[in-house]
Amino acid sequence: MIDVHNGYGTAPAIRAAKYPVVKRHLDLHYEKLSNRQDQGATPYNLRNCAYHEDFRKEKLFWMDLTPKGRFSYVPSGTELFCANTVYFMHGPMMKCLAAYLNSSLITWYVNRTSVTSGMGTARWFSVTVETIPIPLVIEGGCKLELLVDNLLRAKNECAMNLVEESDSAIDSLIYEAYGISRTQKGIIRRANIV
Repeated sequence: MIDVHNGYGTAPAIRAAKYPVVKRHLDLHYEKLSNRQDQGATPYNLRNCAYHEDFRKEKLFWMDLTPKGRFSYVPSGTELFCANTVYFMHGPMMKCLAAYLNSSLITWYVNRTSVTSGMGTARWFSVTVETIPIPLVIEGGCKLELLVDNLLRAKNECAMNLVEESDSAIDSLIYEAYGISRTQKGIIRRANIV
């Protein structure tokens, strides 16, 4: 994908001429390009995106249609884009938030409160995710961040036993944060298996 933008922040504009094959293809459609209402500085450029710089920030990406939380953590400085049916958010404490949103408790909650596909799979629309009740965590005080780091390292090393240990430790902290009893944990675990 070539992001032919007008420039933003300290990033200079992208010129289509730097990509001759792409430009030749676009030239076949020049008349339509030049009549677009949403063109940028040139007919080849995309209109300015108000949140372009947000793609460089620490963020979470997630899928819309999935049976469980699948929030991917992306560190700041990594410019990553997404297409349709994928959302992203940025802000403080993204690792901690990823732990909550990927937990079995939140999966259980969303599967019971969100719109479904009609086949039983939850729709993780942005409006759904925005309304998930997350306990207030003091920035810098999230024990979960260390566990997320351990989980990411274990996944990179394909150490599945450490992945499972980290997932279990994260779930335990999240159940504790919500005051979930041992009996309630069992109900939630059994419901998520089905």
